[in-house]
Amino acid sequence: MDRRRFIRSVSLAGAGAALAGSQHLAWADADFAATTKRFSAQRWALDNIVRANGIDWDQPRSIYLSAPCGVEANADFAAIRARVQKMADIGPAFESTAQRREAKARAAETEGNLITARDNWYMAAIHYGAAEWPYDDSGKRHIALHEK
Repeated sequence: MDRRRFIRSVSLAGAGAALAGSQHLAWADADFAATTKRFSAQRWALDNIVRANGIDWDQPRSIYLSAPCGVEANADFAAIRARVQKMADIGPAFESTAQRREAKARAAETEGNLITARDNWYMAAIHYGAAEWPYDDSGKRHIALHEK
């Protein structure tokens, strides 16, 4: 292949990649999130599975998420398991628990209890991360949880 033709093709490929990247940014800034038709149409099946088996329907999620948090987090995860009845409940259940842990961490910092604050910040981070996983899009809710 001619060197000039090769360089020209590489520069065109780079320009195409840059345009594709700018379109990706436009999707991230959009007010809506892209979804797949099949996932939306068959959400009822997933909801039935979650209702029957809880948040650990596909893997022992609550166990491996609670393990690094220590025994204090066991009550958090028991409450989350009791609260979740369908797939759409998972994100809000983890998020509300994370917000409660974040409030405890802030209060502990104010009182000068830095070890308690550290533990609660850690648990809040685990819960915020768990609140993210049910969202398969790059919508505003998912991005807000990621930025926590």
